[in-house]
Amino acid sequence: MFQIPEGDWRVLRDLKQELLDTASDEVLQRADAILAARQGRPYEALLELRSLLDAEDRRLAVLFDDMRPTTAMVRIINLCKLGLFKEEHFARLSPATRDRIIALLEDRR
Repeated sequence: MFQIPEGDWRVLRDLKQELLDTASDEVLQRADAILAARQGRPYEALLELRSLLDAEDRRLAVLFDDMRPTTAMVRIINLCKLGLFKEEHFARLSPATRDRIIALLEDRR
């Protein structure tokens, strides 16, 4: 796998908290929807909420835990596929890394 340059690694490392906050906010919005629709079925809503949180905790762990330069490319690709890595984030990467990500995303379609 292509290891990203040090400068791009620093960009990703600097963006990590922003991206994690965005992903977490999306999870909380889904949790709010479950809670808003719980009327007359609190236990079922609780089970649904727990299932959501368990699944999302695993997803966020895969995306953000133990982030290293050697796994950064895969992480960026996954963040792109989930719509979390936006154009303004992408623009901060080097042209070589952007080109490689575009090629890998096109290969996986």
